[in-house]
Amino acid sequence: MRPMLDDNGQRLRVSVVDNSIGIRKEDQERIFDAFTQGEPLSGGTRKGTGLGLTLTRQFV
Repeated sequence: MRPMLDDNGQRLRVSVVDNSIGIRKEDQERIFDAFTQGEPLSGGTRKGTGLGLTLTRQFV
């Protein structure tokens, strides 16, 4: 999540960046729950805390 003020300092813009390879359809509903992560599509390892989308939903 990347919060930025506009040029006038009047509006807050929030950008969300996701560098993962994707989210399985069956994981899409639950990934907004705190400390929850979806299963990796490529069989790789998971990184992070599982809080990114939870916090983003609270702020936006």
